[in-house]
Amino acid sequence: MAKSNSMHEKYLHKYRPVSNEQQIKFVEDVILHNKFFFSPSNYFFDPFEFKYKSNGNLENPFVFDSPYKKVGILSLSEENNNIKMWSYYADWHRGICMGFEFKNDCSFFSKAKKVQYLPDYPTDSLLKEYSDNVLLSAIVHKPIIWAHEKEWRIIEIDAGGEYRNFPKGKLKYIILGCMIKQETVNLIKGWIKQLDYKVQLKQTKVSNISYGLDILDLD
Repeated sequence: MAKSNSMHEKYLHKYRPVSNEQQIKFVEDVILHNKFFFSPSNYFFDPFEFKYKSNGNLENPFVFDSPYKKVGILSLSEENNNIKMWSYYADWHRGICMGFEFKNDCSFFSKAKKVQYLPDYPTDSLLKEYSDNVLLSAIVHKPIIWAHEKEWRIIEIDAGGEYRNFPKGKLKYIILGCMIKQETVNLIKGWIKQLDYKVQLKQTKVSNISYGLDILDLD
């Protein structure tokens, strides 16, 4: 098995747990049916999400009945070997990380906006410099404590709690966590065999040199 280089320069990633039926169904939909679930704003439990300052007051546009109450958000990351993210979002290394080709000519992934990390709440004037739409701009600003996630977000106005399809063939590789169960590995391998395009299978390995993860090619 050859060690692969980090590929986050051209890819965006989705970490996922696979420990119950609902989590497995999410991954199956991505791999076999080319569709993502877009989380509504009330799925985000971080109390600092979406807030900004306006005239000295702290605002959250999604607690009111606004035209954007059904906004859907898909969170992705530049990173594929971040220990914290493997722990938080991939069930302590028992889950997976999926890598998607990120190009401007793709109508789906080209809509991804890079999250901006700040030491304090953004003001509405700062958000207007980023985008004319303050409410949507607030979605892509987060506390600097999360900067290690290197997050990108795709925002769909009416997709909250719904699925949206992405172009077939954009899933390029799947990384298995170093603690993943063999029965889950077999399930994922079976899904990959059903595809009519190539998806590389990889796996993380705890580094023997430092506190880190190596990514190994399995095929």
